[in-house]
Amino acid sequence: MTGIKDMGMKDDETVLLFLKFAIQCSGSPLNRTLIPPEDEAKARELVSKGKLPDRGFERRYRAAYGGCSILALEREKKEIDKEVVEEYFLYRHNSNLDTDLAMGRTYRDDIDCKTYPGAIEKIEDKEFATVKTPAGEMRCSRVFVGELGVGSLVAVHRNVIAIQISDDMATKMERLLNSNHNSKRLRSVG
Repeated sequence: MTGIKDMGMKDDETVLLFLKFAIQCSGSPLNRTLIPPEDEAKARELVSKGKLPDRGFERRYRAAYGGCSILALEREKKEIDKEVVEEYFLYRHNSNLDTDLAMGRTYRDDIDCKTYPGAIEKIEDKEFATVKTPAGEMRCSRVFVGELGVGSLVAVHRNVIAIQISDDMATKMERLLNSNHNSKRLRSVG
C-alpha cells in the first residue's frame, strides 16, 4: 500500500500545476529554510515557461505536498494527479489554514495565504492585473497566466494568479469561503 511519504505525482503537468500554487509559499516561515530565495526565483522562472525545476523540488513544500498526499489516499489513488492538486488548493487549503490559526499554530506569516476565486478586472501591464476577489481587489502577478484577459475567472494564491478556473469552480470556492468560521483578515501582499 502506498503511504504518504511514498506518494508521487502522476506526471510533469501535475507537478507544474502544484508549483503554480506552492511557489508563492517559499518565503513563509514553514518553508523559508527549505527554499532559499534564489531557488524560488529560479523555480518561478522555469514554471512560468512551462518547465520544471530539479526533480523532487515540489517535495520541499512539505505541508502542501502532505495535504495532496493525504487527499490522494482518501480518494484511493496511488499517486497525486491534477484533480487532487486542484481539489487541495481550491477547496481544502483554506480550511487547513483556518484550522491551523484556530489551533494557534504560528509557523505561518501574516500574509494572506488563502486561495481566492476572482475575475480579472484590468490588465495593468505585462506582469500584473487587478483581480476582484471576495477579499477585495488585489494586484496580482500574471507570471503563470500572461495570456488571460479581462473577465477571465482565476484562482489567486498570495497575489499570484495560479490558474484559470471555471464558473462552477469559482462558485464552489466562494461558497466555501463564506462558510468559513475564522474571519481573521490578513494583510495582502499586493
